[in-house]
Amino acid sequence: MRTGFADGFGLPVILLAIFAAQIARGVWLLPEGYGGAGALNTSLVFLLILWGLGMMVRAVQPGSRLASGLCAIALFLALSIFSALAAAANAIGGGDFVDPWLAAIDATLFPFYDWRAVAFALTEYPKAYFVLNHVYGSLSWQPLVFMSAALVFGRVRDLGNFVSAWGLGLLGCILPFHWFPAMSPYGYYGIQQGDVPGHMVSLPWSFLPVLEGMRDGSIRAIEMQCLTGMVTIPSFHACAATILALSFWRFAWLRWPFLALNIGMALAAVPIGSHYVIDIVAGIAVGVLAVIGARRLNCGSGGAGGTPAALPPRAGRDQKGRSLPV
Repeated sequence: MRTGFADGFGLPVILLAIFAAQIARGVWLLPEGYGGAGALNTSLVFLLILWGLGMMVRAVQPGSRLASGLCAIALFLALSIFSALAAAANAIGGGDFVDPWLAAIDATLFPFYDWRAVAFALTEYPKAYFVLNHVYGSLSWQPLVFMSAALVFGRVRDLGNFVSAWGLGLLGCILPFHWFPAMSPYGYYGIQQGDVPGHMVSLPWSFLPVLEGMRDGSIRAIEMQCLTGMVTIPSFHACAATILALSFWRFAWLRWPFLALNIGMALAAVPIGSHYVIDIVAGIAVGVLAVIGARRLNCGSGGAGGTPAALPPRAGRDQKGRSLPV
């Protein structure tokens, strides 16, 4: 177990299998099963080829940064696709919406935050609203920056830990969805996208037709339209912000800018991503557990910081590499 998970590229494959099992349940339950012909199938085949190339190069040259990069990118993108499809599949036969409970928890724990009032007040500050939208959207490029930095500086183990933590975080945020689905505050409070001019993210509204379609049977197959993602507790944006902040912390010259950016991203997930405040708290907790879990599971040969394990001395040399008398 320790040796197999040492480089961090084994755990994501297992997580993909878990997501695949959830997708398979959806395919089994839906009348038309799987409808991935076209772009979805093409994307999955491309990622499989990319991962296969990376694994072949790693088999020949285990320390290859290029090969590790190919594997990491393929696994990261595959986890993102599989988790979104799994979230949609988990909506089938789900429980009642928990929005009243989440709103009540917010009112009890965070009585100073009036969700509706803040949502409408932000539209009066278009520049601040613009910044919040883009801070929230930084989730689309931050992982690429981290993976690039890890490859440039040879932190292959950090790269594996990051992809593993990302997969664990996705799993922790998606598993509860079947039992605790939510419309999210914009849906719960009946706020349409046109009511908040300047809002640039469509997800708080676009996921609802998919959610309802999976629940009422009007969506009949797992297909491309299921890739919207779901807004619920825990917040994956808050989880991802935690994983990214802790991952960037290993680079002294990046830690503070990305800590600030990810604090902003977690906070922006409330008004921009349509999350209850308690969703953010739960997402941060999942993110911390995901990072710890990834490092523990990937703690085979070598330390978490990417330093290879010490190899036994070659014949005729001592531990310091000096020649020994024969």
